[in-house]
Amino acid sequence: MKTTLPILLSALALTASAGTYTWTGGAGDGLWFTAGNWDYTNDGGATTSPAATSPGNSPSDNVVIANGDTVSYAPGGDWQPTGTTTISGGSTLVQVTGNSWPNIQGALILDGGHYDSGSAGQIRVNATITVRNGGSATLKNTVNTSGAGSLVIETGGTVVRTGAWGGALPLVMRGGWFECQGTFSNPN
Repeated sequence: MKTTLPILLSALALTASAGTYTWTGGAGDGLWFTAGNWDYTNDGGATTSPAATSPGNSPSDNVVIANGDTVSYAPGGDWQPTGTTTISGGSTLVQVTGNSWPNIQGALILDGGHYDSGSAGQIRVNATITVRNGGSATLKNTVNTSGAGSLVIETGGTVVRTGAWGGALPLVMRGGWFECQGTFSNPN
């Protein structure tokens, strides 16, 4: 019993709810991977300002970008979020270089916020992307999926796709606008 309790407590700690990275732009460079651009609040409510690391180092954490800034993300296969990423308040997350794949494992919510995959950008989606309330997603290159996610466009949401879909990404329309340049096959 003495050896079982520490193992059980360790397992519970691994399944505890994650903290939240909140974009502040405090470092002034607009770069995702600059820790000084983020505050971090752990699941106990304690905030570290600025954060010691940027999102991507703790993939189960939630991410919030809500202050109207443009955040530049240069991919490197190093961000695989399993928590919820919420972009709102007119904020924009733009992929600026590279062909690596941000691997979205948790919900991506564009609630009045914007995601732009960039001219060379690719994204791998294994969760739900929800676009609403003036939010938008511009997917300029390949979107690769495992079939585990969906693209939900609600009232006020806009998605423009110019790249190819790889795999199946079911499209759910609840208002809003979807523009597809090229071939589109909806598995629904």
